[in-house]
Amino acid sequence: MIVKGLNKYMKLFKIFLASPGDTDAERLAAEEAVEEINKSIGSRDNFRLELLKWENDTYPSVGEDGQDVINKQIGSDYQIFVGVMWKKFGSPTKRAGSGTEEEFNLAYERYTSKKDIQIMFYFNSAPIPQEADLVQFQKVRDFKKKIEELGAYHKPFDSSKDFEKSLRMDLIRYVKDIIKEEIQEAVISKSEELQKVIPEIKE
Repeated sequence: MIVKGLNKYMKLFKIFLASPGDTDAERLAAEEAVEEINKSIGSRDNFRLELLKWENDTYPSVGEDGQDVINKQIGSDYQIFVGVMWKKFGSPTKRAGSGTEEEFNLAYERYTSKKDIQIMFYFNSAPIPQEADLVQFQKVRDFKKKIEELGAYHKPFDSSKDFEKSLRMDLIRYVKDIIKEEIQEAVISKSEELQKVIPEIKE
């Protein structure tokens, strides 16, 4: 997506963050990573990241259930899906084992049909507390196996600081790859246009 800045056009990348309720520190860390990128290389390289979170980007309403409301209000107007899990899988919805799983399923369906989304998933590898719900933790392990079988490459982290660093570097790599591809496509397109305009010089 292209948005017009003060003096020139800026490329906008929207990121949707999906995670259960035991990842508050990581959700804050994601905000910090996005803010740091925007202030540093984003302003330099003329792009901006925007983080979408249900707690910031939805409002009370009525639907099939609460997750249905979130799905409709967030929509599909984002280019990057970031998922995070630790010891909690979440509460079931009418369509999936948890809200986070449903959000992943929607993103994956979009990936398989349009290939217009980047999916990044991260799992906290820190030891779980003794009082943790082992049934919930097993569901997280089962979900990790599920997305692996779907072809997902995910990353571990052991602290919110480690997650922030990993996410920041991964987002930078992804954005740079996209910008590089678009520049190459523009060069090729321009070259083809010139070939049509400039007549061949015959010997």
